[in-house]
Amino acid sequence: MLTPYLTTLLVMSLASVIVYAVDKLNSMRDGERVPEIVLIALTTLGGSVGTILGMIFFNHKSNMSHKWHFFFTILFSFIIQLTLFIMCLVR
Repeated sequence: MLTPYLTTLLVMSLASVIVYAVDKLNSMRDGERVPEIVLIALTTLGGSVGTILGMIFFNHKSNMSHKWHFFFTILFSFIIQLTLFIMCLVR
C-alpha cells in the first residue's frame, strides 16, 4: 500500500527525471536552461532517486569536483528520504 509519503517520493522522482531530461536537451540545443535551484528543490522535496537516475542516464550535472554543494545536497536528501522510506515500510 502506498502511503502519501511514498506517493510523493514517486511523483517527485518522476518529475526530477523529466526535468533533468529537459535540461539536458536544452543544454545541447543552447536553449533556456532550468535554474539549478529548481533541480535542488526537486531533489530536497522527495526527488533524490529521480535526480540520481537523471544524472546517470543523461550524464548531466555529474562533475562532482565542480558542483560539490549540489552533490552534498543530493546525498543528504537521499539519506533522509531513504530513512523515512524505511520507517514507512516498518510501521
